Amino acid sequence: SDFVTIALKDQVISVSGSTAIVRHKLDATTADNGKPGEAHLSILLIFQNDHKQWKLLARQAVKLVQ
Repeated sequence: SDFVTIALKDQVISVSGSTAIVRHKLDATTADNGKPGEAHLSILLIFQNDHKQWKLLARQAVKLVQ
């Protein structure tokens, strides 16, 4: 997708030990092959702290019904 705008909202971060769970919603406008569109997703990210660096372990996105 060719993203024109991206807005993240409702971000929540939970940390337990060396693991962090991040949830947020993404609203975007797109222009794929000149055709305008929209994307509305709920996103889950899981990070692990490894020697003072956060590394992404998993990501899942689900389309939101508008």
